[in-house]
Amino acid sequence: MNRPMLPYDQNGNVFEGGEMIQFSDNNAGVAISTTPTFLHTINVTKAGTSWNLKLYDGLDASGTLVLDLDCNAIASFQIYGECKTALYAVISGTTPGALTIVFSDQETY
Repeated sequence: MNRPMLPYDQNGNVFEGGEMIQFSDNNAGVAISTTPTFLHTINVTKAGTSWNLKLYDGLDASGTLVLDLDCNAIASFQIYGECKTALYAVISGTTPGALTIVFSDQETY
């Protein structure tokens, strides 16, 4: 049975107060949020080939690199972190997979 990977908070409760953005291709760069943002979960739902996600605290890739993640396997990562400026993503690789980033403008964990 395939069940969707849900975002959970640090106590194991389903996190329902955030926003989700999904990717299934390569993107030169995407502004996920232009305000301070709290990261909650990254779900890789389809593995890519040499597929990589980089998240930056900033309005573009010149911001501070906060995460460099290989997305070559299906997995779920709980991330409790704050981007004090904004959240920007760069996704690249040979063959894209699919992933979801869960974030919020409020600290809820």
